[in-house]
Amino acid sequence: MRFQLDAFTLFQYLPDRVTVTDRDGVILYVNPAFEEMTGYSAAEAVGSKPSIVKSGYHPPQFYQELWETILAGRPFRAEVMNRKKSGELYYEDQLIVPILDEQERPVLFISFSRDITQRKALDARVRFLVDHDPLTGQLNRRGLLSWSERVFREARAAGRPVSVLFIDFDNFRTINEGYGHQLGDRVLITASQRIQACIGQDDACGRWGGDEFVVVLPGTSPGGAEVTARTIQSRLEEPAEVHPAVPTVYLRASIGVAAFPDDGQSVEEVIRLAERAMFAAKERAQGVRRVDRPSTLERTRLLVDLPNALQQGQIELHYQPTLDLRSRRVIRYEALMRWRHPQFGMILPGEFIALAEETRDIIAIDHWVLQKAVDDILSLIENHLAYDIAVNLSARTLGEGSIVGLVEEIAAASPEALTRLVVEVTESSLVRMDAARHSLESLRRLGVRVALDDFGTGYSSMAYLEEIPADIIKIDRRFTSGIGVRRGSEAIIRAIIALCREFGCRALAEGIETQDQLEWLTAAGCHEGQGYWIGMPSSKKDLGWASGSRE
Repeated sequence: MRFQLDAFTLFQYLPDRVTVTDRDGVILYVNPAFEEMTGYSAAEAVGSKPSIVKSGYHPPQFYQELWETILAGRPFRAEVMNRKKSGELYYEDQLIVPILDEQERPVLFISFSRDITQRKALDARVRFLVDHDPLTGQLNRRGLLSWSERVFREARAAGRPVSVLFIDFDNFRTINEGYGHQLGDRVLITASQRIQACIGQDDACGRWGGDEFVVVLPGTSPGGAEVTARTIQSRLEEPAEVHPAVPTVYLRASIGVAAFPDDGQSVEEVIRLAERAMFAAKERAQGVRRVDRPSTLERTRLLVDLPNALQQGQIELHYQPTLDLRSRRVIRYEALMRWRHPQFGMILPGEFIALAEETRDIIAIDHWVLQKAVDDILSLIENHLAYDIAVNLSARTLGEGSIVGLVEEIAAASPEALTRLVVEVTESSLVRMDAARHSLESLRRLGVRVALDDFGTGYSSMAYLEEIPADIIKIDRRFTSGIGVRRGSEAIIRAIIALCREFGCRALAEGIETQDQLEWLTAAGCHEGQGYWIGMPSSKKDLGWASGSRE
């Protein structure tokens, strides 16, 4: 055929790869550009099929669509990854044109392909640099924030913590000015590699700017983050041989630690607090420091703002689940206060309860918490959710006595709510206040159960257990953290569980952060557990209570 001969002559001089196949896909012709691009000679290619350059990258659906298109007589175009005879992968922009007979049926297919490997590599590099630091290859600020936003959303939905480390080098400026920016860059690359080696596959490290790095640790509690921070600090401060012509370089690092949800709710807030903790660590030469709030000035501001916090709707409750270790079902939620301060963000109870006790604001707060918890219990009952709720009450509130009157009013209006209510108090506060113990006895007579918090941390004894009415004994987290680490902690836990059996109480272990701790406690006969491994404190909305959904 004259046309075919003229076309093949033209194809010989085209810079693009040309392949001609019959209807069954058998190669009839390849041009010299094909031979140069693929490494296959014309003799090797003719008689075989285009699959000789198939890379295995594209799924079967890709080739199915290709064949359906060209057999229907329509051109097909796509960017395709293929493989050279040498095994090297390459990208090409491929156009396949069917040649039709008089009946509009394909009899030949001509494929025109242009190598776009360099363009694809450049595109990939540009996309990489949008989110990554060109020097270290770590995420840049934009990339880290984008990644962290997704991590925080998932953590909020799953009830898991996220910890953040903010790392800064105390002496990097001296190194940079003393040895030059080129060596300074080598130091930063070495530092980023050392940081990366200290974190897990699910964690992320980003270069925040200059000599600052931020590490995000999904699923890691603040305590675990501090351990990681000290590991990173130790690794960074090891001698660094970054250039043969330069003496050994020694870095000094300061690291701040902050966490969601304990310290803040948003990515930006937690990173900002971690940065603040880093500056505090640098000022005090501490190396690693957890975010410390409030300062003296902030404490004064909190004292002023606290009396109006309830009226302005700034106090809210988050609920942390308690698990029955035998059935592995959630049986109770502990109501934990949060103060959403307009200036300082989310403030935890440990930072303002002591202030409230100093000013007697604690009594009004405790009354509000108890009433709010009862309202939530009634809502749960209406939605057929069989969860109890535990609230923390101050010994000062119990000692003042008016809380008993409030519970009596609740008993008269909604007696079913009291069967779902648990009051938690610390044993240390009760030991010092007889009046508080008398109030607890009155609450128990009304049907409220009592949980003794922080058991075994300095005050407890057999005599006190006889004097303090308790239905649940909470094993302090410091003992839970010693499981598998300190034999003394395990012995104390077993002893507390045995005491609970003797006194008819239920043992509840706080601070469970690993599956191993959960399994050990279950085997030891502990009744209940609480901690980040089981679930973080969450709002009612996040728990789905408002819609009546079950867990």
